[in-house]
Amino acid sequence: MDADSLIYLDVVESSQAIRYFAKSGERRPLYATSGGKAILASMAEAERDALIARLDFSDRRPRTLATGKALRADLARGEARGWFTNLSEYTPDVTGVGVPLRASGRFVALSLAGPNYRPEGRHEDIARRLAKAARDIEAEERES
Repeated sequence: MDADSLIYLDVVESSQAIRYFAKSGERRPLYATSGGKAILASMAEAERDALIARLDFSDRRPRTLATGKALRADLARGEARGWFTNLSEYTPDVTGVGVPLRASGRFVALSLAGPNYRPEGRHEDIARRLAKAARDIEAEERES
C-alpha cells in the first residue's frame, strides 16, 4: 500500500488464454480492488476513516464505488463474510476476490481476479482457499 493505492508485490499469471493480468509494481486504487478493500478493512477504524475521507474517487469506471459512504457499506459487507470483492469496479468484465493478510507487520492481501464468468458462483470457495493460504503464510512467518 502506498498512500491510497494498492501495489502488486507478486503476481502469478494464469495459463488460460482469456485472463486478467497485472504486473508486479503496478498500482490500483484501494477502493476499487478486492485486495485494496481487504487492506482497508484491516486498518484501525480511525486510520481507515481518515484515509477514506481523503480518497479521490476520480479514477472511476462505470461500476466503481463513487463515495466514501458506498465504500464503507461495501467494506462492512466484506468484513461480515470475511472476504472482499471487486465486481468490474476498476477493470471492465473482471471480478476479484480478496482476503486480508498480515505479513512482516504490514497489511497486505491475497486476491484472485479473472474474467467475470470464471469465478461466477465460486466467490465463497475462492475466498475460503485464499483465506487458508493467508493463514498458512502467517503461520510460516511466525515460525521463522
